[in-house]
Amino acid sequence: PWTWNPVQGGDWKGRGAPVLELVHGTNWLRSKSIPVHWAAGTDVTNCVMEQSITLTGRVAHVRFRFTCQGGETHPVADQEIPAVFVEPDLDTLVLYDGDRPWTGGALHRSRPGWPNEARRMTEHWAAYVDAAGFGLGAYVPAATNLTCYRFGDGDAKRGACSYFAPLTRFAITPDFRWEYDLWLTLGTVEEIRAAFDRLHRGKR
Repeated sequence: PWTWNPVQGGDWKGRGAPVLELVHGTNWLRSKSIPVHWAAGTDVTNCVMEQSITLTGRVAHVRFRFTCQGGETHPVADQEIPAVFVEPDLDTLVLYDGDRPWTGGALHRSRPGWPNEARRMTEHWAAYVDAAGFGLGAYVPAATNLTCYRFGDGDAKRGACSYFAPLTRFAITPDFRWEYDLWLTLGTVEEIRAAFDRLHRGKR
């Protein structure tokens, strides 16, 4: 029942996307690949997905680019920018969803269920943390909403995970190109928020 859905990582059966280029240095990596249709498992040969990753301290800056040569027009839909999957012991989703972003307001904590749930993230970031408050956060300035869920519980189910995806909406048209930035970091909730606050204020 899935719609047209090109994915950088491969299809639902685990078939990886063909890699066109993979180069790296001491603290950076760049890749270029042909996406795979998530449901059909076929290569989407008129499209290319590129990413560059630069690591500075505990912050990874990821730049994504999607290009589509020719092809059909696909209607406006939610787009994951990107899909974030972490181990299920990171079970608490933390974000700011208030009307005064970047003022130190109280954070919202929840334990998403199954299937997808919706959240606002008005500081453009969210994090999954464990019982000790340590985890991974993602900051995406282009997104103010996300979808999230948790599947399974610990090792009880194969594929158990915690998931969220910052969202944007656009149509994909012939000769389409779109880029966005993502920052990832590890730490306590306070460290994650402080790192993203510095990025927001341009103190990179």
